[in-house]
Amino acid sequence: MSTQGQSQCPKIEAQSHLTQNGLGKSSYNDLFMGYYFANLYFKGKLNLNKPVLMVGAGYGAGVVELMALGANLIYLNDLSSENLACAKMFINKTLPLKKNFIQYIPGDITHSDVIEKIPDHSLSIVYAKNIIPFLDAKQLLQLIKKSHDKLDSNGLLLFVFENNRLEEQIDMVRQINARFQIASKKDLQVTLDDIVIQQYREDKICSFVAYENTPKSLRTNGFPCILYGDNFLINFLMPSTIELLLKQNGFIILDSTKIAQRDDTFIITAKKN
Repeated sequence: MSTQGQSQCPKIEAQSHLTQNGLGKSSYNDLFMGYYFANLYFKGKLNLNKPVLMVGAGYGAGVVELMALGANLIYLNDLSSENLACAKMFINKTLPLKKNFIQYIPGDITHSDVIEKIPDHSLSIVYAKNIIPFLDAKQLLQLIKKSHDKLDSNGLLLFVFENNRLEEQIDMVRQINARFQIASKKDLQVTLDDIVIQQYREDKICSFVAYENTPKSLRTNGFPCILYGDNFLINFLMPSTIELLLKQNGFIILDSTKIAQRDDTFIITAKKN
């Protein structure tokens, strides 16, 4: 593993481990997910006798918590080798006796040459955190199918993701369409753009400034609100869509919940059928 970029790794803080670097917020620990893993473990739903795959592992948040529960081997996957180098630095310092129980797999896990480094039917859990916004439906389906191949019987696939208030935004689009239909019957001069501007000024879901800065050719039915918020392209993979894909590809949904402590973050836990 290359150590390039280690000089840019966030500082390991004694208290929260929540840090800031040039790439934004980062974390070496995840206490909330530690509680969630522990809850699954003590209910007998999480077997850590077999390896764990962490997809989008970043700096390895969750490794300490899983090791504390008895995980004996963890694969850390991330697109960025630099992120994994930071994770390795932290793990080697914090868990020196466990460092040989961690394997690092850089690259796109939806590509067969990456995922096939892991034997079939060998994993107890696939834990994918905050990668949903970066996947299209085809890539997500590939990840679900490959996770099913790699998981042992009764193994778990766990998605944690921010949904960017997508359901609220889509509901707002429906409201815009309804208001436009009503308004256009009363005033033939009213345009869809007029209604969207009115809605954006009334609601806090979307940014009116972002809407103004979006090319007029894209100002349709709230489209800029959904796809161009904060200049970050997101997809339409809502929790209900993800659950359906899981059910259609050999999984049983054990839990699907919104985390109250984290604004608009969801956890979906599914068991291999």
